Amino acid sequence: MLTQDASNASQRYVATQSVTLQRKPGRQRGLTMVELSVVLVIAALLIAAVFTALRANQRRVEVQNNQNQITQIASDLQGKFGRTGQYANTTLALAIQSRAIPEELRIGTGTTAQNGYGGLIALAAATCTVANDCMNLTWAQVPQSQCMDLVIGTQNVARRIQVNAVDVKALDGTLNLANLATNCEAAGVVPIIYSVGRG
Repeated sequence: MLTQDASNASQRYVATQSVTLQRKPGRQRGLTMVELSVVLVIAALLIAAVFTALRANQRRVEVQNNQNQITQIASDLQGKFGRTGQYANTTLALAIQSRAIPEELRIGTGTTAQNGYGGLIALAAATCTVANDCMNLTWAQVPQSQCMDLVIGTQNVARRIQVNAVDVKALDGTLNLANLATNCEAAGVVPIIYSVGRG
């Protein structure tokens, strides 16, 4: 009797499984097109977020590197040429040879240099209070997207700052943020001129 009951139970189980399988013949194992689309959308959003974060980080690094270079150059110009009253006799070639302009900014072995944005660096004696008491350091080809951050981070190294030939920091004054914003947005890339000297 037990074997007959076991046999009947076994037959009922097989029949139930057969009916279950017959009811869903189109069901496949794995991802459906909708599920696959959702996975792809999520992956695309994650990739976009990572890419945006990397670009923002790269921008911050570029600004910080240029701020450090400008700060170092301004300090070296003051220390090597300003304290001895030699701004009038200082050329870019002399600044490069004396390492006031860092070696990594020098173009080859020549007497020219360029900044991290690919713009040529220029130096010229200037008048702040009396003749030749300042040195104008031109930082060319600054992208408008980095201009404000760069100037704000380096405002203390110069007596006067011009962006796109307009004073954004008047001689020994404070930074005018409205002028800075307007002139940073004046073009895709802008020159910044730092008047470095004794104040």
